[in-house]
Amino acid sequence: MSPVPPLLRMDTVNKFVQLIKLVQREVGRGSEHVRPPRLVLAGAERTAALDTLKAALAKRPKLQRHGRLARAVRMTFLKTKETHGRDARATILNYET
Repeated sequence: MSPVPPLLRMDTVNKFVQLIKLVQREVGRGSEHVRPPRLVLAGAERTAALDTLKAALAKRPKLQRHGRLARAVRMTFLKTKETHGRDARATILNYET
């Protein structure tokens, strides 16, 4: 098995933009639409990407709603929002309410 996790490997291929858009759609944070000349992923390539993503999401840790770590993440989010405005969401993506 490769020392590079499969989800991280998706960051190194030519269809990086299409993969990012697919991930955004799957996690409910955008659409899969890409501008020409790019095309959305299809067939075996799409199936493989979705399988990799689903496996990674199944292993993703959940933060407790009122746990110490969740509060720390929330405070970081608020401080980042004060500093960077609307771009704070791009900085901290894994906070779950």
